[in-house]
Amino acid sequence: MTVKESRVFYLNQQTEGLPNVELGEPNSTFRLVTEELQPLKENEVLVKSLYFSNDPLQLGWIRKASYENAGIRRIFPGEPMGGFGLGQVIESTADQYKPGDIVNGALNWADYSIVKAGALTGKIPDSSLPLTTSLSTIGLTGLTGYFGIYGQVKEGDTVIVSAASGATGLVAVQVAKALGCRVVGITGSDEKCKFVVGLGADACVNYNDPELIEKLKQALGEKGTCDFFYDTVGGELLDKVMTLMTKNGLILVVGAISGFKDVTKMYVKNWPQVIASRLTIKGFIVSDYLHKVEEARVNLTKWIQEGKIRNDSSVLNVIDLTEESKFADIPKAWALILDENKKPGKVLTKLADPE
Repeated sequence: MTVKESRVFYLNQQTEGLPNVELGEPNSTFRLVTEELQPLKENEVLVKSLYFSNDPLQLGWIRKASYENAGIRRIFPGEPMGGFGLGQVIESTADQYKPGDIVNGALNWADYSIVKAGALTGKIPDSSLPLTTSLSTIGLTGLTGYFGIYGQVKEGDTVIVSAASGATGLVAVQVAKALGCRVVGITGSDEKCKFVVGLGADACVNYNDPELIEKLKQALGEKGTCDFFYDTVGGELLDKVMTLMTKNGLILVVGAISGFKDVTKMYVKNWPQVIASRLTIKGFIVSDYLHKVEEARVNLTKWIQEGKIRNDSSVLNVIDLTEESKFADIPKAWALILDENKKPGKVLTKLADPE
């Protein structure tokens, strides 16, 4: 198969708030071009895109605000937009990959990406698990939920998980239950709370409830406090949960999605509570744990097979763009992660089936 050109999304301009995912406007965040593919250089791989993972961290890559010395990837205007994806090798000059291999790793938002072999995390082995599992439950999303809990808590701890119906939160809930914790989820609707309880959480509270604190106290049981808070929201919600922490409790800061529309909404004000309760607040980035990935995937796969972690269509939100005319909707599919009313689960964009 000879491929001569590819459609590619480039970053048109960085964003301060929500991105403008419409194309062709003066303030469009992305632009779509068709360009000729160059011959492969040594140790490069031509990959056809099958699925894209849609992740909140991509918003941080394209924001004007920067985080000095944080090691966070940055994408600047004129550079290809991309993220983590699943693809099929079309051509390769790398010894470890051959045409037909299914691979995952860093891919551009494009029909076809030419990538260095080192940008791929490896081949997807034949498995009884769906291909999408490599971008969800045992991919970086699932690993973020796993490492945010495993090794951080002990059996019998009481754990709160914010954004519990989201891609990482739902894995965190189930890992905590598998480790013998009491788990309380927080999410944005009563319907999503039912979903979280269906995953095995002991209770779930709608963060829009005007009696949020009282409902959380009830959900925490006799103890009435939380030993460990897995937080991807920040801001006002974090301020409130701080008041429910056990003395010497641990808060793991995994994200701050409250600042999607307005970065000031992610700011934390309740610092006196940190002193009063002797709290530890710890930042978390999953890349710090990549040396333990194989062990994590073994455990996650085992729990999937035992039914302790759900891995069916109910925890996936797949946006099907396999029709040729829908390719331009890739930014809109990604932007669903910013929609508070999206369905529970991991958001994936499907571009093609393997050949």
